[in-house]
Amino acid sequence: MDIQVVRNFPNFIDQGMASCATTDPEVFFPERGMNVSHNNVVKRICRSCPYIQPCLEWALENREMGIWGATTEMERRKIRRKNRVSN
Repeated sequence: MDIQVVRNFPNFIDQGMASCATTDPEVFFPERGMNVSHNNVVKRICRSCPYIQPCLEWALENREMGIWGATTEMERRKIRRKNRVSN
């Protein structure tokens, strides 16, 4: 049995408007221990995107894995902790 997971992504990704839409999605989901230079290359793609802020917000709200809005999962955990402390 082949199971497919259906995800609702933001319109800017689904409609191909984001910079990541023309890049192999696998690069945004690096394996644990992937080197920092790989993450920096991927983050550079994000930084060229006009949707970087809504992308980051999406990832924070949905606890996404991988690199979103030019941040890693660990960086977003720190942002969430900081936001909890300041609220």
